[in-house]
Amino acid sequence: MLKARGPLSTSAAGALFFGVTDKSHSRSLQISRLLDSLYDAVIEVPWETDSGLDYRLFENKRYLRTLTKALFIGSTNFAKAIFSTPRQCKVILAHPSQLNLLIALPLTKLLRRELVIDFYVSLHDTLVGDRKLINPSSWLAKLLHRIDRFSLNAADKVIFETQSNLERFCNGNSSLLLKSVILLPSPPAIFDPGASTNLKPERDVVFIGKFAPVMGIEYILEAISSEAMAGYKFTFVGSGQSSPAIANRHRRNNISFIDHIPFDEVPALIQNHRLSLGSFGCSQKAHSVFSNKVMESLRLGIPCLTSYGEISKHHESIGCFFVEPNNTAAILSALQSLLASPKELAELARQALAFSRGIGSDDAISMQTREMLSGLVP
Repeated sequence: MLKARGPLSTSAAGALFFGVTDKSHSRSLQISRLLDSLYDAVIEVPWETDSGLDYRLFENKRYLRTLTKALFIGSTNFAKAIFSTPRQCKVILAHPSQLNLLIALPLTKLLRRELVIDFYVSLHDTLVGDRKLINPSSWLAKLLHRIDRFSLNAADKVIFETQSNLERFCNGNSSLLLKSVILLPSPPAIFDPGASTNLKPERDVVFIGKFAPVMGIEYILEAISSEAMAGYKFTFVGSGQSSPAIANRHRRNNISFIDHIPFDEVPALIQNHRLSLGSFGCSQKAHSVFSNKVMESLRLGIPCLTSYGEISKHHESIGCFFVEPNNTAAILSALQSLLASPKELAELARQALAFSRGIGSDDAISMQTREMLSGLVP
């Protein structure tokens, strides 16, 4: 399915955005906004909604059949799109860019188009190191590592989410460093402080995200199941690899579980709480990310409790309180301290608003990104 935004002509500066698997994902929305601001015309070619390309792919015994079918349909759609665009039209690959690269690389090179990948996730980090769906010593794990490296080398430009990931994957490779840029997460305008509804918090702590190992969800739930937390109200929104077993094991009267809410209702939900929770996993991936949900909370002026890693290493006084990863006692102690101290929460909220109105604003991040990606614009 093709979605064209803006007029296509032989003289227009355009982009072909291929391979979005989740149209509501904050990263996909961010890249779309960026491309719309940079190019006269954008053609978007997402994956089919029932493609089966998610974290459950390798749990399916027929994953090779599912993958082959998806690749065939994706290849057909991409070929139709790229032949309908002028030569100067750039090709931008959404995450997971490694899979999209298998489809896009042959025609992109044949037609001499500039190829840009959003290396938002590493397949090896996610499936092997973080979610542990694949044995690290298996042939498939080794293949995923090679696909990651091949993708980085094959692209003309690479977009990383964080400084930590850029440093880790470039690892001193000067040619890769020269063609790499950083695009921090930035949610849409509904998360801007000026667009907020200024709700008075009715609950205490909110967690929004996938119940995956990178989040350290089991440590969070162990901490809030303590009797010391019985007087506070918690909300968990999401599902995933670690649910529903963990959620069922930790159900309490003061803990609410919600599978899903519409994206445009997320800002009001966050504002209905005094504190948000980030990620607490200890994997390499967990240490290298700047979670979308952390940025979303900060944009709304809501403090965030999260673990040490990318944010604590490269960003100071932005409204976050940091603890050691995968540490139930540390999470519990921080929650007790913060929830019992309105003054400390107010100071973190002030830092969050200052960050979101300054260097962490959508305008500031977009401006920096346009400068970093200026070589992509004819």
